[in-house]
Amino acid sequence: MTVKPLTFITLFLFSFPLTANEIDIQSLGKLQLNYSEIRKSVNVPANKLVARVAVKNGEAFVMTSPTNIHQIQFLVSNGEQLEKGQAVAILRGPEVHHFVTEFRAIKSLYLLSERRMKKNKKLFEKKLIEEEKWLTINKNYFSNLLEYEHMLHFYELISAIDGNTDSITVISPVSGLIKRDESVFRFTEGDAIATFVPLDKIRLKLQVATNNLEHLNSVRFNDCQLNIENVSRVAQAAFVSVWTESVKPSCHVFLGQTLLVTPLYQINAYQINQQAIFRLDGKDQILIQNNEQLETVIVSLITRENNQYFFTSEVDLTNKKVLISSVSAVQGILLGLGGE
Repeated sequence: MTVKPLTFITLFLFSFPLTANEIDIQSLGKLQLNYSEIRKSVNVPANKLVARVAVKNGEAFVMTSPTNIHQIQFLVSNGEQLEKGQAVAILRGPEVHHFVTEFRAIKSLYLLSERRMKKNKKLFEKKLIEEEKWLTINKNYFSNLLEYEHMLHFYELISAIDGNTDSITVISPVSGLIKRDESVFRFTEGDAIATFVPLDKIRLKLQVATNNLEHLNSVRFNDCQLNIENVSRVAQAAFVSVWTESVKPSCHVFLGQTLLVTPLYQINAYQINQQAIFRLDGKDQILIQNNEQLETVIVSLITRENNQYFFTSEVDLTNKKVLISSVSAVQGILLGLGGE
């Protein structure tokens, strides 16, 4: 029995001639006849793919070092879930103390230049000072403003300052998971200290062949099913990056974890137990109960998962019952070989 690979989705939409064979149920005598209702399925599974629990670029907050840090003591575990404002680490070193002193000096200069700018603005509007002097005042103000705001971004993350040990305690800027490189112990200015990932930004990322993208709807692993949210329009060789929606907390995954997931394709199909399928005249068929008769229906198999087959048919099989026992015996009768 040959199952058509899901790669060639368009191929299984063709049909076979609908020449049906019928057999009277009463003529089957004492054969055990068990039936199962055919189920409709809009999510057809395919071969498993590798996915990684990740976050898109730009969706996490990166804490960068404002200066050289000689020692850093993290107060939380890597990957731990944090609340916004929770203490994360203690940064130590003489240059850490220098950063605090420098920030306070920059703040004083900024406030002074702001007062000067506001005072001279009124004089300039009354044309009591020259334009060149006014431009110099403005230039000085905005220069101090930019430097102050640049340092303020990190200073706002400081929850405690200890001058005796030249240390500061920094906090989490957002609620979410902390991710850091555990192999790095010293940081220079501009280095990433840690990344903070909001829980609703954690997704699955997988690589899908370009010829398997059509109808891709979601992925499934364990008891979790996640919809596809974004498909890259730039290929790397024969593959593109695909991102799911946010991972639900009930999925219990770890950031950076690798998973095997089942891709699901949105195709109108049917699902039945594999025992219902048999071959006749070189075609895959099933036996449908039609009043007091069994009627053969030709089907086009798509794929199989566990003991279930997914297939399409030109015949509307909604609410139909299919034979799942003594199938080979009935097949023999149809071939003129007699019953079991």
